[in-house]
Amino acid sequence: MGRTRPSLGFDPTSVAKVVGPGRNIELTAGERATAEDAMLGPTGLTAHATTFDKRDVIRAWCEAMPHGAPHAELQLLSAQTIARAEVVALEDGRRTTKELLALEQQIVDQAVAGVGRQIGVGNDHAFAAAFANHPTISQEQATRSRERPIHP
Repeated sequence: MGRTRPSLGFDPTSVAKVVGPGRNIELTAGERATAEDAMLGPTGLTAHATTFDKRDVIRAWCEAMPHGAPHAELQLLSAQTIARAEVVALEDGRRTTKELLALEQQIVDQAVAGVGRQIGVGNDHAFAAAFANHPTISQEQATRSRERPIHP
């Protein structure tokens, strides 16, 4: 149960009487696979960031196991998740997923294929209208957009 304060009346027995026995609900293999699939999918670890680290995986396992789990089990589950084939190690020690890398590559390929084909260009009127509709645009965004090629 961890450390308690017997001098204050918080010995393991008195704590157990108040909070009840701990719950350690083990996941089935299917539940574990479902949780890992969700973590490694588009709404999981890379939903708001393109990379993640071991702490992020441990946090995700904690969220997947609301009744708790021993530290050693969380470490093991995290290591197994990181070892899955869908996970790609990056140079900085962080990780991402093959699915996200493939999506990013597709975006780059489409952008490169559009170079010189007048794709994704706008005229001054369109830019002025966009700025008028989005008055909260940052100074950096405004400056960068003005550096674009001008087309009639």
